[in-house]
Amino acid sequence: MMISGLERERLMILRTIGFKCFVDAPIEEIGPVLKKIKFHSGKKDMWSRSIGAHTLQISPRITMCSAERSFFWVHFFREGASVEKNALDRVLADWYFTMSKHFVTVVNWMQAAVEVDPFSSIYGYTENTPRIWSKVDKQLRFSFYPVRQSYLLDVRNDDIRIAIPHHRYSLWLDDLEHNVQGHKKPDDQISLDLII
Repeated sequence: MMISGLERERLMILRTIGFKCFVDAPIEEIGPVLKKIKFHSGKKDMWSRSIGAHTLQISPRITMCSAERSFFWVHFFREGASVEKNALDRVLADWYFTMSKHFVTVVNWMQAAVEVDPFSSIYGYTENTPRIWSKVDKQLRFSFYPVRQSYLLDVRNDDIRIAIPHHRYSLWLDDLEHNVQGHKKPDDQISLDLII
């Protein structure tokens, strides 16, 4: 039952977090490095690691790969349930640190799938195209748009070849959650964290 005079709080559920990246090495050189950090190989050069009930999965983008450079999707998910974003911190840092020790590794895109109920607008974003909200912060472009039953948040650099500060994904998701809840001003603590 709704309480008179109070707007229903909007709920945001995080479904997946993904990153596009490339590594300056052929696919066959990646596997031995991933084994060092407890990833297990699967079919079609896919690698995965369990983190409690969550899975971090690395999938090659085969059609883009060459002998000099490999392109990957890094997906973090929990089968049939929402994702706890804090469970990704350590394993993502471990993956990136280890890969970077062996190869040039660039993370150039983040994409998160969320469910928002109800959704009407997003503070700080502009609807330049119908049902696509965006904002630019420094050189980063943030886009928010519906896909099937959920919404996607994309974060990338204006120049897609340039790395994004992917380790800040948690702050971006906190900022998104604050904004979709209908707040009319930024959260000062999140803003401070984003600046630092």
